Amino acid sequence: MSIVLAAALQVASASGSALAREIVFVPPMPGPAPVMEVVASTDCIALDRVRSTRIIRGTGIVYELSRRTRFINRLRSGARHLSEGQVLLIRRHGPLLCAGDTVYLVDGLTGAAVSFVGLGVFERYEEPVPPVH
Repeated sequence: MSIVLAAALQVASASGSALAREIVFVPPMPGPAPVMEVVASTDCIALDRVRSTRIIRGTGIVYELSRRTRFINRLRSGARHLSEGQVLLIRRHGPLLCAGDTVYLVDGLTGAAVSFVGLGVFERYEEPVPPVH
């Protein structure tokens, strides 16, 4: 998944066409809601640092920036529309993805538009260390 994202970002930044600069496809990886401890929050993250994403059905989207840096975005609106097999379509207006931006949901098989969601604040989290027995 990270390779596809990196390729999309490289095409978007290297291409001279307006369309490539405005649209980035981010393939989500479905998965269960992570157990997390929020350590900080921010209004924006840099799109060129996103390595992978994961949809958490009915809750939000996890953006992984590195092995140790992850943000969850608990959506302001549209969380009920999130499900596995969707592709996130982001219309870029600059290098950042920010609270208040709209992310479009596209069916991963047909390419048909499904819905859209409104982003909330990005919460940085760390998965807690399991207790020692």
